[in-house]
Amino acid sequence: MNKLMTKAEVCEILQVSESTLERIVADGDLPALRIRSQLRFLEQDLLHYLSRCAEQPKAEKTAPKTRKTRGKQAEVVPIRRYIPGMKVV
Repeated sequence: MNKLMTKAEVCEILQVSESTLERIVADGDLPALRIRSQLRFLEQDLLHYLSRCAEQPKAEKTAPKTRKTRGKQAEVVPIRRYIPGMKVV
């Protein structure tokens, strides 16, 4: 059987706060088991999540997005990506 880990153990391994871990779970990136009111994580799921985080993002082959304006030069709009663990302001 796979080892069950507590929220504190997973937070220590990932070096994130409990609220960040809860956001990762809410986003569906890391599956969790709810036993009564407590979250538990399978070691296999955590290792799979870490391997997906370690993969390098593929370079986008499309040109940067531009905003059309009347009579003015097009403005380059940066593409924003959410990275797990990133602080959202």
